[in-house]
Amino acid sequence: MPRGRGRKRTYTETVEEPAEDASRFLQPDPDIWVIGDSIPYWAGIRAIQTDKRALRTPAGKQIGWWGMRGMSWAQFRTTIESSELLNKAPDIIFINLGGNDLRNLSSTKLRNII
Repeated sequence: MPRGRGRKRTYTETVEEPAEDASRFLQPDPDIWVIGDSIPYWAGIRAIQTDKRALRTPAGKQIGWWGMRGMSWAQFRTTIESSELLNKAPDIIFINLGGNDLRNLSSTKLRNII
């Protein structure tokens, strides 16, 4: 199997063990949920690194960054359910998903899943 750039990786190859500082993603009762694949994941990392977790939200509003590299629509429901169990309902949910599904599903099947 080829290694390096251009090689398609499986989902299990992209998943990493949680970092020791994984608690940085646990914000108490966020008002805005950002859920999705690698784009929200890296946006959350950058927001934390630059100490701009709340971006320009109104005072008192918090953002919960729940990005998972390689996430697909099949994993979306469990993510929402587990987030709902641990937090109050959000005011806004921002979802960025589907890019990882395009290589496996036709656009019609993906639309029906969504």
